[in-house]
Amino acid sequence: MFDLTTSQLVAYFCLALFTIWATVSDLKSQRIPNWLTLCGLVAGIAWQVGFHGAAGLGHAAAGFAIGFGTFFVLWMTGGSGGGDVKLMGAIGVWLGFKPTLYVLLISTVLVLVLSVSRRLLAQTRESSEEKVRGIELALPVTIAVWGIVLLDIATPARDLLSL
Repeated sequence: MFDLTTSQLVAYFCLALFTIWATVSDLKSQRIPNWLTLCGLVAGIAWQVGFHGAAGLGHAAAGFAIGFGTFFVLWMTGGSGGGDVKLMGAIGVWLGFKPTLYVLLISTVLVLVLSVSRRLLAQTRESSEEKVRGIELALPVTIAVWGIVLLDIATPARDLLSL
């Protein structure tokens, strides 16, 4: 049915564990632990080098730069937390530049939809004192990562991801 390589199986399994754990942590405590993002980062580098050699290290660096860099700017302007920055850096290491860019775009759209939905819901409630909470970014990022991964699995050409 699906002709996945060992490299892809390892990456998808590790990304599943990593993103689910980060999302659950973010939703429960609005915090993504440093040890989790560090483990995700180190495992991603090991996977890239182990399966793709020096070229994998280049993919990891480019993905880290776009993921960490974009969210670092958001963090500097108050648009995200430090855990979100490290989460996107680690995801970028796993995915490389182009897929990380897709994740950033898709998760941005998801955040906008969630923000508008929450504001509209808050306006329809009777209590005007109810504060509209911020968006935990790990959830939209995880949904975007898994959208990209599922698209990669379903695409016969498999040229979407550098996995």
